[in-house]
Amino acid sequence: MRCKYTYPKPSPNFLNKLVEFSKRYTYSSILISGDNHDKYSKFNTIAALGSKEIISSSFNSFKKLLSFHNHHKDWMFGFLSYDIKNEIEDLRSENIDQFNFPNLEFFIPETILFISDEDIKVESFLSENEVSGLLEEINNFKIIQKEDLDIELNFRETKKEFLKKIERIKKHIQLGDIYEMNYCQELFSKGNDINPSSVFWELHLKSNAPFSVFSKMRNKYLLCSSPERFLQKSENKIVSQPIKGTRKRGKNNQEDQELIFDLQQSEKDRSENIMIADLVRNDLSRTAEKSSVKAEELCKIYTFDRVHQMISTISSNLDEKYNFVDVLESTFPMGSMTGAPKIKSMELIEKYETTKRSLFSSAYGYITPNTDFDFNVVIRSILYDEINNYISVMVGGAITINSDPKSEYEECLIKAEAMIDVLKNGRALSEETDAPEFREPFTYAMHERSKFYSKALAKFVTRKPVGRLVDVGGGPGSYSAEILKYDKSAKAILIDRPASLKVAKTILKTSKTFNRFSFVAGDIFKVDFGEEVDTLLYSNILHIYNKSQNSKIFKKIFKSLKPGGRLILVDLFLKNNRTEPPGAAMFSLTMLLFTTTGRTYTFQETENLLKSFGFGKFKRSELSQGSSIIEAVKI
Repeated sequence: MRCKYTYPKPSPNFLNKLVEFSKRYTYSSILISGDNHDKYSKFNTIAALGSKEIISSSFNSFKKLLSFHNHHKDWMFGFLSYDIKNEIEDLRSENIDQFNFPNLEFFIPETILFISDEDIKVESFLSENEVSGLLEEINNFKIIQKEDLDIELNFRETKKEFLKKIERIKKHIQLGDIYEMNYCQELFSKGNDINPSSVFWELHLKSNAPFSVFSKMRNKYLLCSSPERFLQKSENKIVSQPIKGTRKRGKNNQEDQELIFDLQQSEKDRSENIMIADLVRNDLSRTAEKSSVKAEELCKIYTFDRVHQMISTISSNLDEKYNFVDVLESTFPMGSMTGAPKIKSMELIEKYETTKRSLFSSAYGYITPNTDFDFNVVIRSILYDEINNYISVMVGGAITINSDPKSEYEECLIKAEAMIDVLKNGRALSEETDAPEFREPFTYAMHERSKFYSKALAKFVTRKPVGRLVDVGGGPGSYSAEILKYDKSAKAILIDRPASLKVAKTILKTSKTFNRFSFVAGDIFKVDFGEEVDTLLYSNILHIYNKSQNSKIFKKIFKSLKPGGRLILVDLFLKNNRTEPPGAAMFSLTMLLFTTTGRTYTFQETENLLKSFGFGKFKRSELSQGSSIIEAVKI
């Protein structure tokens, strides 16, 4: 029998520690509503720790679930997999499956924590002393340490394949097979080990989504930042809140309001949302009291930390002749993740998608002893198998006759942004800092700053023939322009982002060296540096990236240089193997504000890193105001 206890207001870092602590259990689940103030949610945060009983099923699952609940009449936490559809309708799932989840799995927890701003209420099979000890252990636990990750996600299908499939789906709409269909694609990574609690916590901080879940199921994890409720039952009232329509957040309030207005006025998004709202009304009517199905909100815009969403709220009153499992079975899978008509849409999803959805677009939540429940839609999520080191992110959107394939692809990237960010978090330059309105003034500032050092740097570099020079991250190319003045036979390639190159061309076009420059726009992690490079200038960047990312860049540099080629590292802010104040102060402050590393590197750290990639013959030279150069030669 469960006992109930109440404890004082949790400490500020309690939830952070709890997420890390929960991994010690074979089964655990933490559901977080956060500060979103959803009027239907009953709890801020619920944590289910340990498992007393488990039901796991892939056939006859709904009957088993009802029987399991009738027998135990207890709290249950778990999921309905998307593929339970095959038990509801004559469907199949034969696409790539890396996780092998059952169609349904729930566990009855040993201990449940109901966490609010005022207190922690506990229901547990443990004694009061054991619960007190458990809470003390959590409070004494270390807070989650942010991981230094640089994980590249691979697309399961190419952009070209995606665009072709969207056109084929639109053909089905033209033929009248369907009106709308949700199409998803997978981003994945193999062989990367992560700390799932750390990744989830970063995802939670970025998204602050109202239906977030951190769940451990043996060796598999769900890291979910969902903004969408699938279905809630509170006594006899049923509520569903389908989402269709997404815009990213603006950079300021004015842009936010413009994006909200654009979403409100979008005929495509409204038609998608209304079609799914109609589908939900039809689903709820199967178990509803007569004339009780209604749209409480239609196409309302909700704003979250990362995105604006168009959400409709549909409700009904449950007819007393139906039970809670009947409601789940008659509405699943959710219309927002399938399409209309639902069955034909699911057949086409199986035909065109390449990955078995499994836990993606499933429903995760809880069932209470009195058969109330609340389930989310598993979207904006990361699935992780810690045995096979497999990471999966799936994203998608609703395809209608008005869909533009390229816009649908871009919407997928917007939805995946938070997950990509937390898995590739070493470089934390925000979207704003990479935007033209940031890049252009920053690049002009870098040009002004470069004037202090360019002549001394050029004299140092041109003491040997420069040859073919590649300038990586040198802002407006000010250093390279000075080098070309000293070495009349040298030519330079400037690699930087488009906004920076725009400034560079404006600054350099009056220089006599301009015709010896070529320009390559792009991210230095993706752009090819070329081969047989004589000299490579790498400036102002070492501080920005984490060790893993710097290693990746150095590998590219080493590969691009010819034997005996030189790497010139500039603006290290070093003197006598220490960071030099005060000249470095403002730049170091910039690093703290705009990067996750927030640091500079000593001579010894830098040279040790370079040695590991095959560089040698190091030479140091001081510039003014605390800046220095390291020259390294490809051995």
